[in-house]
Amino acid sequence: MLKQCFDFEVTEDRRIFPVIVCLGLLFVWAAFRLLPAEDAVILYDYSKNLARSGVITYSTNTTPIEGATDFLWMLLISLGSFCGLDEFISAQILSFLGVSGLFYLLYQAGLPLALFALSFVLTPYLYATLFGFSALFFVFFYVLALYFAKTAHRYFYWSLLILSLLSLWPCPSQRMIRRPAQRSVTIDTALIAQCFVQRNINCAQQTFV
Repeated sequence: MLKQCFDFEVTEDRRIFPVIVCLGLLFVWAAFRLLPAEDAVILYDYSKNLARSGVITYSTNTTPIEGATDFLWMLLISLGSFCGLDEFISAQILSFLGVSGLFYLLYQAGLPLALFALSFVLTPYLYATLFGFSALFFVFFYVLALYFAKTAHRYFYWSLLILSLLSLWPCPSQRMIRRPAQRSVTIDTALIAQCFVQRNINCAQQTFV
């Protein structure tokens, strides 16, 4: 009974795989045919210098200058840079993983693929992502938390922990941390309440069936 209350069924449907392949081709094309946006390139310099010197700085020739606007994205890309990957290619790989996960979760939730694909093409987040920003990569984690809340999944609270870290880490400055922290607490409280109610409803249905 506990397993039925806390787990969800993953449907075996192969229709999602051609979509994932098309997404892969899209991000491969972007990695080798597009030039990253100027702001993204600035962040890549921080990632490159962090990977090479261990210091978060825009230039290694002067006093360290910290001004990374997307702190967690910088850290993730620096891992790829440390392994020898180009920063823009690292960004495209991470974005492909995030967008693929986003498509899969929404498909599992019952959203028609055609409808989501249309909204995906029309959103400016797609084009920001293709030019090197982190928009859709982090959207995946928000949708994952919502999906776990909807299904009362046993990893729901771990997803909230990740969501809270994402809300706190865009900028390491203490002056910039307050409003994201308040937003994170509000989102987490709402999701916990929803998950608690849904879980009790599911368990009650299992008990009386």
